[in-house]
Amino acid sequence: MSETYDKTLKFLELNKQSNIDAARRKFKKELKDEIPTTVAEYAKQNQISLQQARDELTSKGVRLGALKPSQDIKSGAGSIFAANYDQTQQLEVLPDGRVVSKDRPKGAAGALATLLDFTTLGFLDTDQMGGGFGGTKTGLGYKIDTGKYKQDISTKGQKALLKEAVDEKIDDTEFNVLGNVVNGSGSGTSGTSGSVQDQVEDFIKRQNRIERGERRRDTLESTALNIATTPIYTRLLEDAAKKRLELDKAMLGAREMMPSNIQNIMKSKQEQMNLAADSEYRRALGTAAQQTAANQFGAAGIQRSFGNVA
Repeated sequence: MSETYDKTLKFLELNKQSNIDAARRKFKKELKDEIPTTVAEYAKQNQISLQQARDELTSKGVRLGALKPSQDIKSGAGSIFAANYDQTQQLEVLPDGRVVSKDRPKGAAGALATLLDFTTLGFLDTDQMGGGFGGTKTGLGYKIDTGKYKQDISTKGQKALLKEAVDEKIDDTEFNVLGNVVNGSGSGTSGTSGSVQDQVEDFIKRQNRIERGERRRDTLESTALNIATTPIYTRLLEDAAKKRLELDKAMLGAREMMPSNIQNIMKSKQEQMNLAADSEYRRALGTAAQQTAANQFGAAGIQRSFGNVA
C-alpha cells in the first residue's frame, strides 16, 4: 500500500510538472511575436519614455544594441560637421538625456572643441555634443526621448524578456493539483477530462498493468534462459565428470608406479609366497605324523599274543 501511495505522489508531481512545462511552451509560442525588438517598442508597450525604457532594461540586465542616429552622418555634410564621429559611431546618453558621441574629446581638448564651436556660432560640432547648425547635421545633442535615435534590443535581451513574460503568465495562471490549467485561467484552456481522483485511479491501473507485464516478461525471459542454458550446463557437468574420472585413473596409475607402492606390492607377493610355503610345510608335517602313527599301530599289532596253552 505504501509503495502504491508513493508512486501515486510521484505521478502527481511528475504529471503536474509535465503539464506546467507544456503550458510554458504554449505561452512562449503565443508571446514570441509580442516581445519588443527595440527600446522604442518596449517604451510604447509599457507607456514609458525612452530614457525610462533604457534604464529599466539596463536594470534587468537586458543587453542593448548600439545607439544609432536616425540620419546618416557617415557621408555628405554630416561627416564634415561631425568631425571624427563618423569613424566611431559610438553614442551615449548623458544624465540630462542628451545623446552625444561616446568618443568625443574630453578635458582640455573638449573645452577647446566647445570654444571652437562657439566661435563659429555653432556652425561646427567638433565637440560632438550637438547644438547649433552643426548639431543639426550630426544628429547629436538631441534628447533621447525625441525619437531621433534608434536602439535595438539584442537577441539575448529579447530571450530574457520572453522568459520574463512567460514566467509572469505562468504566475497568473491557475493550475490544479495535476498541473492542468483551470477553466477561465491563463489562456482559457482547460485541463484533461475527468476528476483528479479518476486520473489517479487510471494511473494506478496503468501502473499495475505495466508492472504485471514486466513481471510476466521477466518470467518468460528467465524460463527461456533456463531452457537455453540447461543443455549447456548438462554438457559441462558431463565433461567435468569425465575429466575427473580420467584424472582419478591417471592419479591411480601414477600412484601404482611409485617406488614405495612397487615395494609394497613385492612385499605382499613375498608374504603370499611365504604363506604358501608355510602351508605346504605344515601339510607335509601332518602327513608325516599320520604315517608315523600308522606305523606304530601296525607294530603293536604284530607283537600281540593270541592265547597261551597252559
